[in-house]
Amino acid sequence: MSYREIRARFERLIGDAPPFQWAGQRAISPATFDRFWNKEQMLKRSTLARIAIAAGVTPEWLIDGSGPDPFSPAGIPAGGSGLEMRADPVDAPSQRLLPQRIDGLFPDLLAFVVDAIQRTYKDAGASLSALDLGRLSAEKYNEIIAEIPEPEGWPVAVRMMAVQLRKDIASTAANPSARKREAS
Repeated sequence: MSYREIRARFERLIGDAPPFQWAGQRAISPATFDRFWNKEQMLKRSTLARIAIAAGVTPEWLIDGSGPDPFSPAGIPAGGSGLEMRADPVDAPSQRLLPQRIDGLFPDLLAFVVDAIQRTYKDAGASLSALDLGRLSAEKYNEIIAEIPEPEGWPVAVRMMAVQLRKDIASTAANPSARKREAS
């Protein structure tokens, strides 16, 4: 796990995008990214793993280059289709969503649902506890799987979910009595 190797994988992920804009779209703090990008300080494995998930790649690939290469069709695991999925449902460049089932779950879909919910609440300036994030993510994940069994429809479903959440948050913020009803 050398800095130069991880930096090269970051450069592949970022492509032609402005690096700090790319990082911001994945909720990477400017200070953390600056330490890595400009000061060449290695990030913790846990931070790299979080960034990998937000970027739509496996932590193993970002950290040590093992696992499927997200830029190679041959790197898509068996059963995967290399579908395009946006890490940020509205603004971020496309990333790969690999529909590989593990113990009955599609981890990449769940990760994108969690990330989209977290970003939507953050962008709206609304708070959401970790427990509520988990519950809402499970609910939305199950809705997507029940309504759209084919992975090809998942990217659009996650984007639509984020748009609806944004509307729901705005509606709740505009109607204080609705918040009181929800709290009781």
